[in-house]
Amino acid sequence: MTTYIELKGIRKTYHPARKVSVEALRSVDLEIKKGEMIAITGVSGSGKSTLLHILGFLEHYSEGSMFFETAISHKLSATEMAKMRNQKIGFIMQDFALIPYRSAYENIELPLIFAKVPRKDRRNRIRVLSEKLGIKDLLRRKVNQMSGGQKQRVAIARALINDPELILADEPTGALDRKTKHDVMALIKSIHEEGKTIVIVTHDPEVAELADRQLHIDDGTIEYGVCKL
Repeated sequence: MTTYIELKGIRKTYHPARKVSVEALRSVDLEIKKGEMIAITGVSGSGKSTLLHILGFLEHYSEGSMFFETAISHKLSATEMAKMRNQKIGFIMQDFALIPYRSAYENIELPLIFAKVPRKDRRNRIRVLSEKLGIKDLLRRKVNQMSGGQKQRVAIARALINDPELILADEPTGALDRKTKHDVMALIKSIHEEGKTIVIVTHDPEVAELADRQLHIDDGTIEYGVCKL
């Protein structure tokens, strides 16, 4: 597999007003191969979500260098970062991050609208993907009328709708019951088997076991990795 993303000496320091600076990441080195699934584990406050936010162009890094198909400056504008997120990355979040008073269709459609995809093409893409994920009957239902498992499937559809190469999942099963968790895990595994690169932040050992490689972060530093043979 070829190198898809590479971080070298990445540091992230927060400077809250009138408070002591906080170093969330300390000289992180990380290489991600195309098509690889990585699980990132660690206690709360260890830096794993900060790392995911940098990979997802939600935050700038403070020092170091980043390669994501090409060299990435730590001074990208907000517009450039938003464009990278929309074109290259799909997000799956623990709290689903859906608009509750909108329908599943409207939530899934949002990334396509931002990407300026024509309405007919939007409709066709949503139809095909909703059939694939088993949520065709949910498209007109409002999110606040859905179960947790239904919401997560809609969130996964939204993450996949622009066909991104990279999927970032932050505790994707954290708000689900055991049966629904296993259904979502199976769905994530099937997405990986289609060739998507996936990075998962999780506290759950069962979810981490899905990955090709496990990384552990402690106090902003990657301590070790477990690779499947």
